[in-house]
Amino acid sequence: HFKNCEFTNLGGTAVKLEYGVKNSSVKNCYFENIAATAIYVGGENCLPEQENYTQNITIENNEIYKYGRKFFCAIGIHITFCDTARVVNNEIHDGYYTGISVGWVWGYAYHVTKNITIHRNLIYNIGQGWLSDMGGIYMLGKQPGTSLTENVIHNVAADPGEGGYGGWGIY
Repeated sequence: HFKNCEFTNLGGTAVKLEYGVKNSSVKNCYFENIAATAIYVGGENCLPEQENYTQNITIENNEIYKYGRKFFCAIGIHITFCDTARVVNNEIHDGYYTGISVGWVWGYAYHVTKNITIHRNLIYNIGQGWLSDMGGIYMLGKQPGTSLTENVIHNVAADPGEGGYGGWGIY
């Protein structure tokens, strides 16, 4: 568990909860000037009995400010393969790409990601006209039991140039 931590001026991702991590949390932390993604959660797209199955993660009451400073396509909170996660009451701002992204598999095939709660997050001043194909919250693939409630998203801007698109609140 990470609680009441401060992550500043880092050259890569700040916190990675990867293969087989279970029952873990990132709470009440401050992230500033992160070169890549602030919080990454992901394991493997595998069955629950397999070692790399990631589950029961809580990301709550964090401020993520100035993420993606070197790797502009970085995400504030990125969840790829995880069964059951709570992303609640986080403030995410001043990034060049998506605030929260959940899922990683296109289509309707088996995907471990399910039961994700995204609730009461504040996401703003992201995109800033640099990249496309992005949003405040980006959901990808089949995710049974997932819910998005009471999130506030504003000031999302994709590349305004020819071929640029996106910049949605929820994508």
